[in-house]
Amino acid sequence: MNKYLKIAPTDNVCVAIEDLNEGDILDIDGKKVTIKNAVPTGHKFAIDEIKENEDVIKYGYPIGHATTGIHIGEHVHTQNVKTNLHDDLQYIYVPVHPKLDIKKSGLTINGYLRYNGEMGIRNEL
Repeated sequence: MNKYLKIAPTDNVCVAIEDLNEGDILDIDGKKVTIKNAVPTGHKFAIDEIKENEDVIKYGYPIGHATTGIHIGEHVHTQNVKTNLHDDLQYIYVPVHPKLDIKKSGLTINGYLRYNGEMGIRNEL
């Protein structure tokens, strides 16, 4: 079992799914990556060289940029990454409730009523 998770093929970081120790050697896409410093479970480590101000890619998208050069196998966290969001950015949640113009049809489902009066369905694959 792998000790890491690479989420998207274009990512330049992986996520440790268990604690990684300095000196651990991982095979990631056929490339040997030596862990340079301890990486706690759930934290990221570089699988490519990341230059200062270069984007850190996770989920296939930039999640921030390197504040210093990050070498392959190094722990990637707040000590060497900063968000690409501006400091004055305000987040406001404004849900959108689209009006669905769906015509009624004669379609039905195979459901049942539970003892409490709620509807239930049985999923059979």
